[in-house]
Amino acid sequence: MSKRIEKKRIRKLIENTIKTVQMKVPTGIQRTGVNMSYDYIEDRVYVDCERVTKAHSEMKAPVLLEEYIKTLTIHELGHAIDRDSLLSSMNRMIEIAKLKRKHAFIERREKLELFSVDIEAHEMDIEFEKTAWNNARLLNKKYHVVSEEVFDQIEAHSMSSYMNFYEKDLITYKRLVAAERMKERPIETIEITGQIPV
Repeated sequence: MSKRIEKKRIRKLIENTIKTVQMKVPTGIQRTGVNMSYDYIEDRVYVDCERVTKAHSEMKAPVLLEEYIKTLTIHELGHAIDRDSLLSSMNRMIEIAKLKRKHAFIERREKLELFSVDIEAHEMDIEFEKTAWNNARLLNKKYHVVSEEVFDQIEAHSMSSYMNFYEKDLITYKRLVAAERMKERPIETIEITGQIPV
């Protein structure tokens, strides 16, 4: 199957899934390196066809590509349902992005006040992801898009990438917190009296 035909097939599958759950969200194909994404400013679901097929092949539990795409689609629609929260976080997200551009990762990972922003970004992302998956679960229960077992497998696979990056950075964050505490702890002084303590 040619890449052009495959792209058309994937996009049609996404559009049909959106119709199935009775929502109206436009779609687009974009090479972002992210399998599927929801642009909350444009209110549009994007797919990177090459990445989505690669991400599907990385699943430990075998699921059909069709099931994988349907599940990711309702997940992105879960973000669309939560669009107001995403829009209200935009100013803070812009501030975080500017700080990250100003200070390279190698610099941020050595300063607690800078690296705490990385942790905040992770926690915001994870919260939005959990909300989107909860919304997607409700859509799936109502419209029976995929089986519950398939849904659970794909959700776990998707969330693991977010959690792995977060947990890795959390180790760095805890190291910085511990180092900061050591700086703040007053040095204990011992009075020299010449007496041997009993």
